[in-house]
Amino acid sequence: MERRLDDVIAALPEERRARVDARFEELRTEVESLGDLRRAAGKARQSLPRPSRSTSPLSRRSSKQADNASVDT
Repeated sequence: MERRLDDVIAALPEERRARVDARFEELRTEVESLGDLRRAAGKARQSLPRPSRSTSPLSRRSSKQADNASVDT
């Protein structure tokens, strides 16, 4: 015979059920906070410009030239 979690919790003493309920609320709040954090991080990540994925030699050469450029004054 299978036992359901609800039945197991209902069979616990009142004090123990109160502790289980309190811990459940703590964990639920933590999970919701983490979900909010992930959603915020996802939005921040989406708002950043994506780096160029160009693989052409011309593109790489111009990037290197820009990095090595110096200004004579």
